[in-house]
Amino acid sequence: SSVVGRFEFPPATISIGDRYQLYKVALPYTETPTLTAQPHTPELHIGQGGTGVQSAYGQHRSDRPGPGVTTRELREYVPGDDVQQIDWNATARLGETYVRETEGETDRRTLLIVDHRNRMATGTDGGTMLEYAREVAGGIAQTAAEHG
Repeated sequence: SSVVGRFEFPPATISIGDRYQLYKVALPYTETPTLTAQPHTPELHIGQGGTGVQSAYGQHRSDRPGPGVTTRELREYVPGDDVQQIDWNATARLGETYVRETEGETDRRTLLIVDHRNRMATGTDGGTMLEYAREVAGGIAQTAAEHG
């Protein structure tokens, strides 16, 4: 059976050090980590007695910082920043602790729905509305796949 709900965990302590144990610091992480588990979203059914439609996922840029590949900015460390974002090369070079913020990338659900009722069969053989709709949907799907 699935576990659904909101769960809280005790605050953590983050320990940072080097492999030679020349540098070591422990930082308390004051926020209480939480996890929310949601139930699986059911399939979408279209039309009268419709067949289940599968959805695909892809990545897109967001307007807020977050985990990603593209660098957004390099700035001085502020207490409370994620220690995994510390740029050790810049910190060593500049003598101050710096963090590298990246562009956030999140998942965006993409769903294509093509009307295939009887009236879509209107047209000449090889040139029906349904065949045109399939071509357009295929082009959109290919473009979405190429751009993540």
